[in-house]
Amino acid sequence: MTRKTLTALASFGALASLAMTAIASPAAAQDTRFAADLGIGTTGIAGNLQVGLADWVAVRGGYNFLQFDLDDQDYDDITYSSELDFSTFGGFVDLHPFSNAFTVTGGAYLGEKEVAFDATPTSNVEIGDQTFTPEQVGMLIGSATLEDTAGYVGLGYDNALYGSGRWSFFARGGIMFAGSPQIDLTAEGGDFSDDPNFQAELQEEEDNIQGDLDDYDMFPVVSLGVAFKL
Repeated sequence: MTRKTLTALASFGALASLAMTAIASPAAAQDTRFAADLGIGTTGIAGNLQVGLADWVAVRGGYNFLQFDLDDQDYDDITYSSELDFSTFGGFVDLHPFSNAFTVTGGAYLGEKEVAFDATPTSNVEIGDQTFTPEQVGMLIGSATLEDTAGYVGLGYDNALYGSGRWSFFARGGIMFAGSPQIDLTAEGGDFSDDPNFQAELQEEEDNIQGDLDDYDMFPVVSLGVAFKL
């Protein structure tokens, strides 16, 4: 089992304990059918609108935005600067089997999910099976792109449609099935940028990075925030 899988399962398990508390709480009739929420988590800043269809089911849709820089990330022994960019719309069905805050959720995230990375070597580096100088390499430019449509399952605590007050909080956790990142790697500005042998080694380097990341097909999703009735 991969480290990414264990992290996802651990995040999922942490929410399960909170969910059990929600299960044990008394059921309440849904007293409104519309709510909105704002939160933050592993998919960034997120805002959602939800509509209760019955005492036990609601639909929810919203937007997530996450963008930040990651310095000194190593891919196949080369240090890169990276930028993570998640800009996604989410659509979900929230099941409330006990007609209270406990939720079981299924849905999908739609939109761009990409990590862009680059490196300008200052010393000799191994690309593929050969060693090249900084002048020969120039700048390495790459990207790791996840699938535009990623399924999601999770558990949560969400009392927006069931609590007596106007304001409430939510906690959600689960797993996004984003597929293995698709890697693209190019080089610009080096003496060997157009050299066939260098290009062949660069392709091998891309394949090596792809192999390292193939098992990273699940993304843990945890979010906390506030909700209010409309």
